[in-house]
Amino acid sequence: LAGSYALNPNMDYGQIIDTLVNMSSTETMQITIPEGYSIAQIKQLLLDEHVCTEDALDEELNTYAFKHEFLQSELPAEEGWLEGYLFPDTYNFASKDVSIETIFATMLDEMEQVLEPYRSDIEASRFSVHELLTLASMAEKEGIGNDRADIVSVFINRIDSNMSLGSDVTTRYAL
Repeated sequence: LAGSYALNPNMDYGQIIDTLVNMSSTETMQITIPEGYSIAQIKQLLLDEHVCTEDALDEELNTYAFKHEFLQSELPAEEGWLEGYLFPDTYNFASKDVSIETIFATMLDEMEQVLEPYRSDIEASRFSVHELLTLASMAEKEGIGNDRADIVSVFINRIDSNMSLGSDVTTRYAL
């Protein structure tokens, strides 16, 4: 694993190899993004971890053109454009000096892998990836466990009937 290791000049080759093979880097970084976190919460978590400055974070969030296919309909980048796309998980990086670009690219790579098995279903759907992720995010905040599929079904029925979604989640998010 790439990173920094504690070696000293008195070590022989065997000790150096043993250290590299059996010890983890002294400068690794682990970041956990909980499910349901908004972009604002992810930004605060990254700032609390001292990943980068707020200006650098905002610039990366709002201007970098990520290569991920599922984001192409979202370009050009606008403020908050990655809302719902940064996959919640625990990520391990080999260095504490990891760039914010690498962190976001890793989270988006994970989202791409999660979406891949559903690509044909998504393409056949009348909804965009953005709309589907929005519905999923709303269901995540509205319910728990197996209730989420029923919640999305209710939302879709209300959309089809030109009704209000009747969701406090959207109001809470806006506030």
